[in-house]
Amino acid sequence: MSLQFHIDLKPGMTWDELVQLAALAEDDNDVDAVAAARLIEVRTSIASALKAPHGPAASEDYIIYLLQSIEGSTPSELPERVDIPALILGEPRTRLAAQTRERIAANTFAYSAEDLCVVDWNSALVYDPRDAPEVTDVLEFALTHLMEFRSFDDILDQRLERLYSDVERRRPSLFYRGFERLSRDANALYLEFADYVERVENSVKFVGDPYLATIFGSAVMRFDLRKWEESVGRKLSALARTSELLQGEVNVRRSHFLEIIIIVLILYEIIAPAFRN
Repeated sequence: MSLQFHIDLKPGMTWDELVQLAALAEDDNDVDAVAAARLIEVRTSIASALKAPHGPAASEDYIIYLLQSIEGSTPSELPERVDIPALILGEPRTRLAAQTRERIAANTFAYSAEDLCVVDWNSALVYDPRDAPEVTDVLEFALTHLMEFRSFDDILDQRLERLYSDVERRRPSLFYRGFERLSRDANALYLEFADYVERVENSVKFVGDPYLATIFGSAVMRFDLRKWEESVGRKLSALARTSELLQGEVNVRRSHFLEIIIIVLILYEIIAPAFRN
C-alpha cells in the first residue's frame, strides 16, 4: 500500500524556512502514526478480499518537495542561488561536505528550462510550474520496487530461519516431508522472484518517456535496488541449495530402504522353500 500526505507550503516562505521544515519532516513520527492508522482502516474495509492478511513487514517514507514557483529565480539558476543539498538532507545547520554536495548534484535533471528534479535516497526536489504528477508518480513507482525487494528479503530470512530450525530439531528421515515442502516452496519462490526481477528490468520500458525513464533509473540507483536484488538472490540460492541437499539425503535414505526391502524379499524367496520342504 502506498499512502500520500500533502502539506501545503505557505506563500512567501523563504528557502531557509523550507529547510527548517524539511528538518522537522525528517524527524516527525506523527506521519508514521497517521499512516499506520490509515492502513488499519483500509485493511478493515477490504478484509473480505484478503487472503492470509498480516501486518506490514516493513515501511518506508519518502519526502518530495514539489515547487511550482520561486520568486526571483529560474530552475536553471536555482542550484546556484539556494542550498538544495541542505533541503534534500534536512540539514539547516550542518555544513555539508563537498563530496555530499557533488553526489546530490549528480542526480539533478531537467527536461526544459522551466523544470528541475533532484533525486536522492530519502527525498527529492521537483520544480514544475505545471504541477504535473508524472515525476512524482515515477518516484513512487521506483519506491514500490524497493519495498518489493525488502519484502522478498524478509520472506527469505523467515524461510532460512525455519529451515535451520528444522535441521537442528530433527535429521532427515524417510517419513518427514517438511524438507520436501520447503524445497517446493523454495522453487516456487525462485520462479516468483525471477519473474519479478524481469518486470523490474522492463520497468524502464513501461515508463516510456526518456526523461521519466532517466529519473526512474536515478531513483533505482539511489535506492540501491541492485544490492537488494543481489542480497535476495544469494539468500534464494542458499535456500534452494540447502533444501535440495536435504531432500537429496531423504531420497538416498528412501532408496537404501527400498534396497533393503528387495534384499529381504530375495532372501525370503530363497529361504522359504527350504522351510516348506
